[in-house]
Amino acid sequence: MNLTHRERFSATATRALIDDGPVPIDGKPPERTRDDLADFRATDLGNAELLVRRHGGDLRYSHAWAKWLAWDGNRWATDDSGEVYRRAAATVRELYSAAGSIPDDDRRKSIATHAVKCESKSRLDAMVGLAENQAEMVIRPADLDKDAMLLNVENVTIDLRTGDLRPHDRSDFIFKLAPVEYDAEAQCGGYPDFR
Repeated sequence: MNLTHRERFSATATRALIDDGPVPIDGKPPERTRDDLADFRATDLGNAELLVRRHGGDLRYSHAWAKWLAWDGNRWATDDSGEVYRRAAATVRELYSAAGSIPDDDRRKSIATHAVKCESKSRLDAMVGLAENQAEMVIRPADLDKDAMLLNVENVTIDLRTGDLRPHDRSDFIFKLAPVEYDAEAQCGGYPDFR
């Protein structure tokens, strides 16, 4: 089945949230404690920090482009579909879940009340706006596609130095994608041998 880039992007993000949970910045699953929100501050900045902690592995912000980028499973792509806001909304929903495991009644009620207020557009905008400036989220255009010897195609990344094939990796910070699939059995039928 051929999916558009937007469909694949949304499906990858949704699958990551359902199957694996959020991917943190360092690529390792977050360690969850009984009170996962022990150091959480119920403020706009606290929300932004929670967005970064929960979903920062898949999001970056370019001030030069004034755009969010999101990992789509193959590359870092411009977020032209609202992925950052879906992740912000997921962060708010995660607040409800995490609040349920807080043993202190007052703290649990406080976090749940805060989560309800955070569903408003203004609170989501504040969360996303403040996350743009978190050091872990900022990326410069010069940080993307640094290794000119990595060719990113639909199904793999090819190391042009060695010919090795490897899975797509968010830590390569590849933005460009050749819209073809690597096929080891492909034949070159259009060009004669040059001897």
